[in-house]
Amino acid sequence: MENDSKHNPYLILLLAGAAAAFGILLYFMREFMSPLLAFFVFMLFLWPVRDKKPIPFFMGAVSLLFLIWFLLESRGVLTPFVFAFVLAYLFNPLVTRMEKIKFRRWVSSLLIVALSLALLATAMIFLFPEIVSQMGDLVDLSVKYSKLASDWIGSEGVRFITDTFRIDESKLEEFVMTQVPDKLQGVFEALSKTAGDLTAGLTRLAGQVLNLILIPVLFFYLLKDFNRIKAFLRSHLPVASSARILNYIKGIDRVLGGFFRGQLIVCAIVAVLTFFILFVAGVPYALILGLIAGILNIIPYIGLGVTLIIGVLIGLLSPNPLVIILKTVIIIEAVQIIEGNILSPRIVGDRVGLHPVWVIFAVLVFSHFWGILGLLIAVPASAVIKLFVSDWLEQYRRRNAGAEPQGEES
Repeated sequence: MENDSKHNPYLILLLAGAAAAFGILLYFMREFMSPLLAFFVFMLFLWPVRDKKPIPFFMGAVSLLFLIWFLLESRGVLTPFVFAFVLAYLFNPLVTRMEKIKFRRWVSSLLIVALSLALLATAMIFLFPEIVSQMGDLVDLSVKYSKLASDWIGSEGVRFITDTFRIDESKLEEFVMTQVPDKLQGVFEALSKTAGDLTAGLTRLAGQVLNLILIPVLFFYLLKDFNRIKAFLRSHLPVASSARILNYIKGIDRVLGGFFRGQLIVCAIVAVLTFFILFVAGVPYALILGLIAGILNIIPYIGLGVTLIIGVLIGLLSPNPLVIILKTVIIIEAVQIIEGNILSPRIVGDRVGLHPVWVIFAVLVFSHFWGILGLLIAVPASAVIKLFVSDWLEQYRRRNAGAEPQGEES
């Protein structure tokens, strides 16, 4: 029994030789050996000795690699399932609340799916073409920037600013006429391309009849049976560690679910509020600025800065730039004050629990490694990491607290 519990050098040597021979065999069979077949052959090869101590580690590592490969290779097939599951996860609390007021779960699920499809169709018919059209107008306007800039520099408002702050008017004119046009055109062309790509992507997705039918159907069934799915997964957790795993799942759900559901609501309110106030104030391209403010609101601090920069750039292209820029900055800042002091505390709350310095650090680090995706997931991912680290530190303190009295007694 003791020999079985320890590493047998002959067994290790035998496994190493067999693994080398297996690797050579796979190398010569590489032209027609798929990773799926290699995985099953590998698991079949190790299954008889799965109880030996080093074997489960290798089997787990290979299984993890195979799972990553499988997900990457089948991402096209899995996309509608993942998309439908995310939607079901986000809307499940709403269906649960509707159940409490005597709505049948399948009825509330069907209503939510129907409303979601109606909103998506309305956006694709009326909203996206208008966005693309306005982005095209901005690109054309940026090409005519030189004439607008010349009139702007000669205006009385700019002369007042240059005289008050002792700014060299010739240097300002050189900067505005030579450096700004290229940057303006590049920014608006990038925004126009992004809007076009988004519209084209949604059009391609809608053009795929299978996905067009499959996603709503999967969304309905997953939403209707979401609680059953949770109960099924909970019943198959390891008994010894089920309580700890459930605590982790509840913590992750509280952070991710609360953050994303709350942020989606807040972003929608910010977009509508920004668009409405800018439109009433007579700011051009209010729709684009409202959408940008809403979408980028999910990125702390950086989103506000980017929105203000784009607002200023759009203001520069207007007939009365100083007034438009002033209106844009005041309105965007006012909406952000409402969001930070009223909307987010009431809707999102303090589910993330990160210090502002850590939020900025997380946004910069995640964006460095994962780009735009990193900007979107930086805050919730950092909150989940904090959850695991806090739990590990708590267990570490308890172990040390329990060990210290025993050391003193001995």
